[in-house]
Amino acid sequence: MISKNLSGLILWSIIVGETVAVSFVSKNEYNSTLQVATKSGIIQGTQVHLEHGKSYLAYYGIPYAAPPLNSLRFRDPHPVKRWKGVLNATTKLQSGCVETQFRIIGEIFQSRGTEDCLYANVYTPIRKSNKSNYPVIFYIYGGAFIEGSAESYNPEYLVEHDLIIVNFNYRGGLFGFLSTEDEGSYGNYGLKDQFAALKWVNLNIKSFGGDPKRVTMAGHSSGSVSALYQMIYPKSWGLYCGVIGLSGEMSGALGMQKDSRKIAFDIGSYLGIKTNNSTKLVESLRKLELSKLHEAQNKVILSIFPNLLQTGLVFSPVIEKDHEDAFLTKNSMDLLKSGLFARVPLLTGMTSNEIAVLGQTIPLLRFLFLLYEWSPTIFPNQMNITSESGKRKFAREVKKKYFKNNSFVNVTSDEIAQLLSDLMYTRPITNSAKIMSSFIPVYFYVFEYRTLHTKEFLRNGGYPLDISLQGVAHIEDVIYIWKFSGLELTPEADETRKRMTKIWSNFARYGNPTPTVDPLLQNIIWPQIPKTKDIPYLRIDVNFSIEKNFRLEYVNFLNELAENSE
Repeated sequence: MISKNLSGLILWSIIVGETVAVSFVSKNEYNSTLQVATKSGIIQGTQVHLEHGKSYLAYYGIPYAAPPLNSLRFRDPHPVKRWKGVLNATTKLQSGCVETQFRIIGEIFQSRGTEDCLYANVYTPIRKSNKSNYPVIFYIYGGAFIEGSAESYNPEYLVEHDLIIVNFNYRGGLFGFLSTEDEGSYGNYGLKDQFAALKWVNLNIKSFGGDPKRVTMAGHSSGSVSALYQMIYPKSWGLYCGVIGLSGEMSGALGMQKDSRKIAFDIGSYLGIKTNNSTKLVESLRKLELSKLHEAQNKVILSIFPNLLQTGLVFSPVIEKDHEDAFLTKNSMDLLKSGLFARVPLLTGMTSNEIAVLGQTIPLLRFLFLLYEWSPTIFPNQMNITSESGKRKFAREVKKKYFKNNSFVNVTSDEIAQLLSDLMYTRPITNSAKIMSSFIPVYFYVFEYRTLHTKEFLRNGGYPLDISLQGVAHIEDVIYIWKFSGLELTPEADETRKRMTKIWSNFARYGNPTPTVDPLLQNIIWPQIPKTKDIPYLRIDVNFSIEKNFRLEYVNFLNELAENSE
């Protein structure tokens, strides 16, 4: 057993010129059976004991890149220098990267996190032999590119399937996606952190008993957006064998930052930096205290929040000016249509009413919808329709199709939620899945398992979810993949959890979520999207079923409006 005093000695290490605190294990506290030799040095893990008698091994807080502090702020991730001694990886990190959480409990925008955050966690089954060769899930958390941390995701449900789980922190918000659209700050640092972590896994996972040739990249929401961006990044090809994308893709409002240069200079303005020179702006930002930058980030988010439907996410990926280390230099949808992405199987889909997770904010939109009735051209169409006539036509046709009363004024909350879900999730996710299915196997799903128990859990946690709205909201499906503190699943919900994690396990092992008939999965064989107009999908509810063309009538309607409008 490992000593309770395994925290050991606190030593100081110099990494790429930055001084950071690193915890090492003293020699009299070694447990060589739980040590792993990585390319950067030896780490000491711990055994996690579960209530039902099983256990797994955990390695917390392994540095996969140098701390992006001081001169490394707003730069691509740098490699970690090799350390001496045994790194203590037995204790969960207390904080992730800098984040701004949007909650309706306490302060609306809650700030937390640190810049010294580029660490990964590895969770492994108890090895049955030294030759164990486990499949790996590499998970990218979501959070609108401004919040989230790896430490929130307990891997217990997945490790039970003899999978190795890797999750990690990456820069978000201002720190991960500041872009001046030139050499001052190229942007996409969060995506580049993800790629650095993916490379780290490829180099080191074999030492943990994992198979570097069977790494499945998975993500939810902005994590799913990120996973698809990694698929179109040629340097990532060959580092994973499959991708799981839940509730997010690149072409929608979540996928691309608008006005990134203006946002960068707005931040400078909030902080009293008066310059039109992007290099001087970024150099000034590098010298400021974290607290001031965090305050400026929150101000920008708050100022843009009322226009979220029009502007999309404040901080997210950008098309970079072409340079040697650019992550993205071309339109993502053009790359997908050309087949310029990793040729690996994809499992993707959504919940039945994604935007319901923000349902309690819908009453705040009533005034906006009143304005849309008076001035239909200001309705946020989410499809880059720019002409006045095109915008007017879009608003007119949407009212007819979606609203029983043919009015923005008398629209119901359910009608608003469904329209926004279709615009921001259903349409873009369906379109991308169909386009990619021409080149790779794509398995499509819709999560429709609805319980008040999980809705109340999310609402009590501060999410502005409206329980009265129809369907299943954004995030509700994640509860059946990861174990969250304070949530006890009902027997029926636990059965859904077993099925969801078995699907992930099958996909990680075989590249197919239902390789054989399985009573647990109700003997379903899940078909790929074919090269026809139909889009079959797995409907996930109390009972599984294979259905066709989820809201495809509305997807096609919106596509036709976009194609026929200027």
